[in-house]
Amino acid sequence: MLQYTPDRPPLQCFMRQSNWYRHAKPVPPLGVLWHSTGADNPNLARYVQPDDDAPNRAQLLSILGTNPYHNDWNHQSNLDAGVHAFIGRLADGTVSAVQVGPWNLEAWGVGTGTTGYSLNQGWIQFECCEDDLRDRQYFEAVYQQGVQLTAYLCTLFSFDPLGTVDYHGIQVPVITSHRQSYELGLGSNHGDPLLWFDKFGKTMEDVRRDVAALLQEPEPEPKPEPTPTPEPTPEPRRFNTLEEIQTGFPWAYETVSHLVQIGALSGTGQGLDLSVDMLRVLTIVDRAGGLPRSG
Repeated sequence: MLQYTPDRPPLQCFMRQSNWYRHAKPVPPLGVLWHSTGADNPNLARYVQPDDDAPNRAQLLSILGTNPYHNDWNHQSNLDAGVHAFIGRLADGTVSAVQVGPWNLEAWGVGTGTTGYSLNQGWIQFECCEDDLRDRQYFEAVYQQGVQLTAYLCTLFSFDPLGTVDYHGIQVPVITSHRQSYELGLGSNHGDPLLWFDKFGKTMEDVRRDVAALLQEPEPEPKPEPTPTPEPTPEPRRFNTLEEIQTGFPWAYETVSHLVQIGALSGTGQGLDLSVDMLRVLTIVDRAGGLPRSG
């Protein structure tokens, strides 16, 4: 099941103070590119912090955690790097994705390759926060978040997760990595995230297949609203004796008593068996002169 949808997007903490956010140019999105940080720090707060004047700064810091060293990617004035999202641990230890800028900004993530071109132009990029590369459980959580985020982006931009893009005459997978960008001559010489993937037997082919499979899963049917059980309709009250009528509805007593006296009303053998509606009708007809007044 898709975790992220247009109605349920990832957490957002746009880093508008970063050089990347302030200077990157808009480009049409063409695909998704995976990175990993190459440093033993799985905490999102190391890389992601809100703007100093963000109206929801306190809330975001409570979710992300606080970086007391101000060496996150939003507060380094000499950092010329930028990606669209990060995946790592929140303050409560949960592994999550967080979007840090618009998807249609060029990335500053892979540099320029030997062809003179770069997948920064069109490939939405995110960093996976590495740990010491020995915790399979953490790796699997990050991997699944990466699959979820990539599937979300495929939905958002109608990407084919198993497809390729003709980019300056080079066939580039829609879903790719920093290492593959280098191998295609479209990025700098880095091995991420495959150096981490290799330790746990994952490949970018696995990513593509898992994203495609996730996108093919049917959305669960919404649970039907329970049909309320109708309240039982109470049986209308019946009156069997003149005493009951005199006590409950004295305005009908004279009419009913007269009809009993003249033999016009005798009941069912079990009593008079009169409802309130019947009492009203008899009384109205009597007062209108429509009932006999003698035996």
